[in-house]
Amino acid sequence: MKFSYNKFHLPGIFSMLKNASLRSANMAIKEQLMQEIESAPDALLAETLNFLRFLKTKETQILLNNVLNGYKLV
Repeated sequence: MKFSYNKFHLPGIFSMLKNASLRSANMAIKEQLMQEIESAPDALLAETLNFLRFLKTKETQILLNNVLNGYKLV
């Protein structure tokens, strides 16, 4: 496949670079979490797992998105 430079390719390139950067940042966060998990007592791990599952629920995500985006909850 031959790559030719034009204005239409640039948004795709920038998007790929941004995605790669986000994946790298996410890996750093996952690595930090894994380090903390390795040194945490079992009781704290159980509580942490429950909290993570809570955060992942759809209703919670909607509420968090609204709060983070500055919307008022009714």
